[in-house]
Amino acid sequence: MHESTHVRIAKALSKKMCFTSKQEKIFIMAIVEPDKWRRKNPRSKHHYLKRETIINLVMMARTSLLRGEVSSCLRQLGVALHFVQDACLPSPRTKHRRKVHASLEGKIKSLPIPEEDINAGFRFSWSSPRFIENVVSNIRWAYDAETALSQATRASAEIVAAVFGSKDPPNGLPENYRIMKKSHNKRILKASAISMLSLIAGSFLSLVTGKGFLLLLSLFSPFLVFSTLVWNDRKFYEIEREAKWYGIE
Repeated sequence: MHESTHVRIAKALSKKMCFTSKQEKIFIMAIVEPDKWRRKNPRSKHHYLKRETIINLVMMARTSLLRGEVSSCLRQLGVALHFVQDACLPSPRTKHRRKVHASLEGKIKSLPIPEEDINAGFRFSWSSPRFIENVVSNIRWAYDAETALSQATRASAEIVAAVFGSKDPPNGLPENYRIMKKSHNKRILKASAISMLSLIAGSFLSLVTGKGFLLLLSLFSPFLVFSTLVWNDRKFYEIEREAKWYGIE
């Protein structure tokens, strides 16, 4: 997206959120910041969907908001939305796509920011990291100006509404998180014990038999054990992210 389009979307969102003039200025400065990085480093890629980068920035923005650090929240959110909006246009990485990209940017500059997409984004948004992941996962390159601007505006509105959404966790989340955290900690203890025993056994057998590969196997075993018992605990990591979204320790 052209810098002016980023700014216009930021102003429309600021108006919807009733940001103060100071907050709006911080938000606008943040939303155009990545283009300054690109000018300093031309190899920096902005028009590919940086899924994890966006999600992490949004999570940071939510955490800052919960701490009462609104300025930090707006800076992190602005950078995240820049990447979201850029991902709605084809990357200008080839000669043909550069022409397409430039043409779309030019057309979008003359289009008004669609208020209906801002309103829809706020109306259908819900405050959850799972919702953020869904929004980001659904972003696609658009090859016509209206669709690209509509997608960028609505996705931005949905994310802003989610970040500034309810701070009250869903019923049962704190209790379920503590139960799963306790279970996860037991997995860590179990994995640590198995890994330690494996290292001891591998070292002993290596000394007795003189076969060094047994020691190498024992050194590799902690990675396998933790991968199976700890890092593969997806349900815990999902609820942990949800708990973090609501500031649950």
